[in-house]
Formats: sequence, structure tokens, C-alpha cells
Amino acid sequence: MIESLKKLFHLLRHWHENDRLIAFGATPAGRAIIFIFALLLLFGHDYAKFFMPLLALFMLLPQHRNLILSFGGLLYIYTRVFRRVADSELWPASLVAAFLITLIYLVYLAAKNFDKLPKIIRRFSQTWLHTLFIAILIFVILNPNFIGGQRISNVIAVFLPFLLWRCGYMLMSGKRGHAQKTTFLNHFFYLWPIYGGTNVPYGKGHDYLSQNASQNPEACAKSQLSGIKLLILWRFLQFFNVYFNCIFYGKSSPFVPAWLLEYSLGLPRFGKMLSSYDEYSIGIYWSVMFLSIVSGVLKFAILGHVIIGCLRLFGFNVFRNTYKPLLSQTILEFWNRYYYYFKELLVEFFFFPIYLSFSKVNYKIRLFLATFGAAFFGNMYYHVLRDSRSLANMGLKQAWTDALASRTVYCLLLATGIYISMLRERNRRGKDLKTDSLFSRSQIIVRIIGVVTFFAIINVWNVNPGLSFSQRIGFLLSLFGL
Repeated sequence: MIESLKKLFHLLRHWHENDRLIAFGATPAGRAIIFIFALLLLFGHDYAKFFMPLLALFMLLPQHRNLILSFGGLLYIYTRVFRRVADSELWPASLVAAFLITLIYLVYLAAKNFDKLPKIIRRFSQTWLHTLFIAILIFVILNPNFIGGQRISNVIAVFLPFLLWRCGYMLMSGKRGHAQKTTFLNHFFYLWPIYGGTNVPYGKGHDYLSQNASQNPEACAKSQLSGIKLLILWRFLQFFNVYFNCIFYGKSSPFVPAWLLEYSLGLPRFGKMLSSYDEYSIGIYWSVMFLSIVSGVLKFAILGHVIIGCLRLFGFNVFRNTYKPLLSQTILEFWNRYYYYFKELLVEFFFFPIYLSFSKVNYKIRLFLATFGAAFFGNMYYHVLRDSRSLANMGLKQAWTDALASRTVYCLLLATGIYISMLRERNRRGKDLKTDSLFSRSQIIVRIIGVVTFFAIINVWNVNPGLSFSQRIGFLLSLFGL
């Protein structure tokens, strides 16, 4: 009986890997049903009206995937660039779009002809790329009227950090020699992703996407079925998030019955509580602090599941962005599962270059430099670029006190925790914890609680940027009744 239940549970959990279902999904009827499910699940989503016609084209012409997605990239430019500009400024917006497309095309040419670039550029290709983008970004921020006014300059300032890391992956592909035989369409679709994304490239770049791209109908069907599963989970997480916010924070919603709000705990948001923590008890401190981690996991899972789900519908069977981080037993594992593609960005652009550059240095020092280069410097650098426009408007002193100071402490604590976790993982190799006893299982629970507690405590430095050091330290002391 127990074995039968286990098999049933496994079947329900991994239905998208069923061979018969995959074989059916590869047929015309199967593709039609997959499309209908995708249409129903994405109904009402912001970009579904652009995405679904492209998916229908892909179902009919899977061999033209890159062309279809690249056309979607042009639609993305329309929805994201032109809609940020008033109708009366359509001509300047067209120039901005042309400028950004020309810029990434030049980077593509550099990647395609990487071996022909000067040696100093080949050696420090990412540094040159970032220097170019930052120079343009600074010019745009300091000279907003030069290119059509504040609104136009804001559009460019928003999209330069968005394109930078994607262009970085493209240049990295050129350095590996993988871009020589590619066309611009092989790259354009992930530079302007119709499936959505943030400044962090979900699905990374050409190398990772092509490595995980389906090459036959069965592989495509398997990827699409897993995409449908992610979209189902996405809708479930959205539903769960609505009731989570209702029960704990008292947030109303059209989907929540009015009577349920009467039973809400009415807890404050973490950032709000920090600004007036004297009004609450220690029990509220700890509860809200842990709930903020759950809320953060939900936020990234909801965003990541729909993006990766849409990517899988196009046959890219890439790893999901958030995968059970609350079950992590180490800090390193949590960091890897919480925001996978941001972690990958820091690892590929900062950790590995530093780690390989110090190959003759003692392992612990080498690991320390690489970890802090990624989790501290890279983390700070990413967020400064992302928020460069607002930081520039603040001024140096206000930007430091209201935004960068707390972020610096957060990144420092995060890097320290990851470094210690990596050392402990290295020492623990070959000593896997058994789970067949009550004591071993309790150890696992203690580890999980310890990891979540670590991230909950350092999150004090990651929320409500305007708070002072004294307020944050005061709250940390209050957690222990001091």
C-alpha cells in the first residue's frame, strides 16, 4: 500500500517526464493541447498578447525559433521603450531604439570576430565592455537634454544596465569561440527577451541556451510540458501569495473574501517595522523577520517561474530561478537556490575570473578573494549600476547614507557567510549526514532553521534603505532583549 502511494505521488509530481505523455506532446494534437494550456495559464498576463502568437508560430515552425523570438524582441522594444515615451516624442524614441540596437550589434561583431580584436581588448574584454556602457550611462545622466530631454535620457539609463549583462554573456561566448558561426538572430532574442526578465538575464546567454535547446520534437515536448508545470506552479504561488499577504499582513484583494480579513494578524511589513520597532514586542520582531524571507522567496519564485516557464515553452529546458531555498541546509545552498541566475551572473563575471587569476595563491586566500569579489564587490557593483539614475539624483552624501551604506553591510555579511559556508562544505565532503534516525533528521531541521535565521538577520541591512545605522543596530539588539 505504501509503495503504491509512493508511485502515485511520484507520478503526480513528475507527470511532465512521463514517456507516453512526452510522445503525445510531440504530435500535432499534443502541441495544440499544450498551446491551449499555455493560453489559459497566461491569460491576463501583461505580455501574453504578444507572447502567445509567437508561441503559435513556434508550434508550427519550430525550426525558425530564433527568428520568431527575435521578432518578439522587436515587439519587446516597442512595449518597453516606446511606451516609456509620450506619443509626441515618437521620433526621439525611434532614435533611442536604433541607438540601442546598433550598440548591441557592435558588441555582437566584437564577439563574432573576437580573435581579431587587439590583444589588450581580448584579455580584458568585459572591462572594456563595462567601460563603454558606463561612459555612455554617465554621459546620459549628466547631459539629459543632449539627446531629447529627461524622459529620453531616463529610457537609455534604464536599458543600458539591462543590456550590459546580456552583452557580457554574448562577449563571453565570443571569447570561448562559440560566436564565430552564429548570426545576430542567435543572440538578439535573449538581449530583448519577449518572455520577460530583469537586469539579470534569466537563461543567461547563447552558450547556456543553445546547450539546453531542444533538437527534436520529443525533447521540445518534454521542455514544454515542464514549462506548463512551472506555469501551474506560478499560478498556485500567486494564489498562495494573495492569501499569505491577507492572513499575515491584512492586505485586501478581490480574490479574498471580506470575512477572512477579520482574522488577519495585521503584522507590519519588515521595512515599516524597522522604522518604529519600539511599538512592537520581541515575538513580533522575530515573526516579521522570518516572514520577510518567505515573502522574498515567493516574490522571486513567482517572477522566475513565469519567465522560465515561457522559455521552456520555446524548447529551452533551462534551470528554474528559485528552487526550494527554504529547505537549504547551508548558506551556500540557499544562495544558489534563492536567485539562481543572479548567483550565476556573480559567479561567471566575478568569482571565476578572480579565482583563476590567483591560481598560485593559497586556496583559502584565493577562495576568499573570489567570494568577496563576487558576493561583495560584484553584488554592490550590480546594484549601483541598476540604481545609477536614482543615486545620481540623490547626490553622493545622500546616496551613501540612504542607500549604499546599508547595502554595503549587507553584502559584507553575505560574502562572509558564503565564504565560511564554502569552507565548511569543503571540510564536510564525504561525510554526508544520514537521515535514517530521529537525531539525524533533527540535525537537518536545525541546519535549515540556522540558514533561514542567518538570511533573516542580514536582511535587516537590506530593507528600508533610508534607515540609519543606529536604528538597525538598535533593532538587532532588541531581538535579544537588549
